[in-house]
Formats: sequence, C-alpha cells, structure tokens
Amino acid sequence: MEIRFYPDSNLEDFKEAVLEYQKIWDENGSRIILSWEKHSGLKFREIYINAVVWGGMSASHPLSLRYNLLPDGKKETLAHELGHRLLYKRVPGMGKLSSLDRHKFMNLIFY
Repeated sequence: MEIRFYPDSNLEDFKEAVLEYQKIWDENGSRIILSWEKHSGLKFREIYINAVVWGGMSASHPLSLRYNLLPDGKKETLAHELGHRLLYKRVPGMGKLSSLDRHKFMNLIFY
C-alpha cells in the first residue's frame, strides 16, 4: 500500500511533519500492514491512500493526521487510523457500536 502525505494547506508549515510521517511509513509501513492483517484476519483493500497532515484531530476517513505529535505518537496514530480503515464496513455490527465500543474492539486487535 502507498500512502501519500500532504500538508493541509500553505497557511501553516506542516512540511516537517509530512516528511516525518513519510519516514515513519517508509520504515514501518510493511510491519503495520502485516500486523493488522495477521491479527485481524482481514486484508487491506486499498492500494493507495492520501493523508492530510494538519492541526486538528486525527481521523481515518479521510485520513487526517495531527502534525504536532512526537515521533512515537505519529507512528501510533498512523497505525491506529489505518486500523479503523481496515475494519470500516467489514465487521458486522461495527457501525452500530458507539465510538468507545468500536475502539475497545479495535484495541483487542491493535494491542
């Protein structure tokens, strides 16, 4: 899978964070994907994803990543949001769960 990281806009300087996310992905992307697939029994369907690096909260759809996290936080956030994308619309009843319950379910796999 390819992830293309982009700054939200030119109004703030997110270049450093974009480069950091790209480095994290280059160094850890294969392990993140293999781990999710191994432990969930599911395969990622997406071949590429565009990711926006910005100043808000991270989210999976669209893939939006906070710029102001420490490197380990960026790696954890990227892996976490990819887990949401993997499970999205693929686990029966997942859409009916509260956000807290979806995270509890996901964390059983993630951790």
